[in-house]
Amino acid sequence: MPEVTVSIGSNVATRSEELSRAFLFLRHLLEDTHETPPYVTEAEPIGPRRFPEGFTYLNAVVTGRTDLTPEALQMRMKAYERRRGRKPHPEPAQVNHSEVLQPEEMVVIIDLDLVSYDGRILKPSEAASAHFQRGLAMLSNPQGRFPGEDLHPG
Repeated sequence: MPEVTVSIGSNVATRSEELSRAFLFLRHLLEDTHETPPYVTEAEPIGPRRFPEGFTYLNAVVTGRTDLTPEALQMRMKAYERRRGRKPHPEPAQVNHSEVLQPEEMVVIIDLDLVSYDGRILKPSEAASAHFQRGLAMLSNPQGRFPGEDLHPG
């Protein structure tokens, strides 16, 4: 059965609850899951555009195994995002191209990204991101955290 790695993120006020719900969803969708505790990260720029200073996400990384194809797994994860209320981001032609992202562009109720499937990286930019690399490092640590790690308390 192929092994998968999923990156999870949320930036809304109820982000801790959103990650807990996403963990439950993925535990039902995948077998033999392992997950990091949620951790806070500063929002990273999107191309040349940036979030306001101090804008944070709650992130986690989950690994597991599945019989689903990458396409079927991705389809189920995106359907879950929509059920939770995630709206599609505006098309590039509709985006205000100011230097700072606008409020409607910043809200991410829940984001599930299939980063790897059966050893293949499907989202190279996500796989290289600091927040994802931090989650991978946490998964490889048996205690799930490092001394001084600033984890979200709940």
